[in-house]
Amino acid sequence: SPIEAHADLAAYRRSVRQLGGSARVARLPAHLAPVVRQMLEPDPQRRLTLAQFQQSAYFDDVLAATLRYLAALLEQPAEQKAAFLRGLPRVLPKFPARALRRQVLPHLLGVLSDHALLQFSLPSVFAIVEQLTPDEVAELALPELRPVLSSQQLQPQATAAVLDALPLLQRKLPGPAFRDAVLPAAYAALLSAAPQVQDRALQQLAATAAALGAADVRDQLLPRVQHVYAKASILSLKVGALTCLRAMLPLLDKQTVTGKVMPMLRRTKTRDPAVVMAMLDMYEEAGLRLDRQAVATEILPVLWAQALDDRLRVRQFERFMEVVRKLQDRIQAEHTRHLEQIQRADEQVDRFNQLAVGSHASLDSASTAAAAADSDAFAAIVGAGSRANPPLANPLADLPPDSSASPASGWEWDAPVPAASGEAKSAAQNGSSRISVDFMSTDGHSDTAADDFGAFAAFPPPTRSSGVKPSVSNHKLGTLNVKPGAKPSANRLGATRVGSAEPMRLQFGAIAPQQRQTTGKPGLSQKHAGGKAADLGDFDPFA
Repeated sequence: SPIEAHADLAAYRRSVRQLGGSARVARLPAHLAPVVRQMLEPDPQRRLTLAQFQQSAYFDDVLAATLRYLAALLEQPAEQKAAFLRGLPRVLPKFPARALRRQVLPHLLGVLSDHALLQFSLPSVFAIVEQLTPDEVAELALPELRPVLSSQQLQPQATAAVLDALPLLQRKLPGPAFRDAVLPAAYAALLSAAPQVQDRALQQLAATAAALGAADVRDQLLPRVQHVYAKASILSLKVGALTCLRAMLPLLDKQTVTGKVMPMLRRTKTRDPAVVMAMLDMYEEAGLRLDRQAVATEILPVLWAQALDDRLRVRQFERFMEVVRKLQDRIQAEHTRHLEQIQRADEQVDRFNQLAVGSHASLDSASTAAAAADSDAFAAIVGAGSRANPPLANPLADLPPDSSASPASGWEWDAPVPAASGEAKSAAQNGSSRISVDFMSTDGHSDTAADDFGAFAAFPPPTRSSGVKPSVSNHKLGTLNVKPGAKPSANRLGATRVGSAEPMRLQFGAIAPQQRQTTGKPGLSQKHAGGKAADLGDFDPFA
């Protein structure tokens, strides 16, 4: 309103009185100011009537005429509809935002159902969407745009209009709505049979790839762009696909780049300078993101091979050398740091080992000194340092050489000892310490074994038994008879003569059973063959 009273009735009245010839009317549009002055004329005779107002110049204005035509647009012929919609984007900037939202947009959305007019109506719809808020777009425009965006029968011009509006829709729609409603139309455009649609789709997707999610780029966009690159027979499509791939590289992980993108580039057979330079941009971007091993083994060899192509211009070759030097400098710097870290780690390990060797040597010397001190202390305690160990006593030293004394009381010898065998006699004459042991079993048989016993200082006396005869080598022991200097018999233990001049040395060896010798005389009396256990306890063969 040209009158600003701020809800003050008195101020409004004063302003109305001052309207005639007032400068406030000058604030109105040029085509509307004269009409307003005539309508505000105080004299009713000079004031415009309603019929005169409808025939005034205000209704001859293009905006008003546009609104009237939009209201009857569905009734117009197809040729007039197309002509009107084709010129409508030039008039829309003159409309106020409120008129666009409430009067123009509803009529245009109603026309979207006619796919033959989409290539003309969509530009006007997107021009109005530009002035709406994201909430207004989601509430007013998106419900009517969804069927259009999901359609698979759009004409190339309509698809191109959707692709041109891709950045706009990305700004105006939330992420989930954009991925669900708009991106499928762009993906479908990549598979279009029209090369111009594919080229437009590659350009717009490259511009919006940075705002897409990594999963969408890897799983949805990358396979389709690779398909376009592999099937394209037009150089512009190959270059557009490489440009789109370069925009996608920051969103791809290293494994995807080395496993999918690099092999695709290596399989390229086209050596046209435009394609080669687009590949150079790809390699440069990938070389800044991959590790130095991949750059050195997969990128630099390819760059050197492509740089030597004779079809390149001097400026293009210099561009190759610039990228090669950049990647080589990066590899040199990173690998130098890596080697320095390894060298520092090795030096630290060497210093640690030296310190460890020194500490071990000091610990070994200290341990040796402590062990020597402990040995001296122990020797002082037991008196080993004051005198030598005394020799072990010989238990048979007091026995005469030809002693044939009877054993201790409690043992009876009721039969003479038969003559010893030749081997025993020889042993006795030579002063050998060989002892024959006669084992008597419970069945009356005796197994005689002879062996040399090892040297030992003392032989413990037999203990009293309970009458149960122990078994040795599956033979039950009978009565043990030992008489120094006696002749061996078939069922007695015979011992060669033991000299009394030197300690006795007993030799132990394997005990082998011998054949029973039949002498016709029992080795022991009935009394000793079945004697009491108490009698055995008093026997000491070396007493």
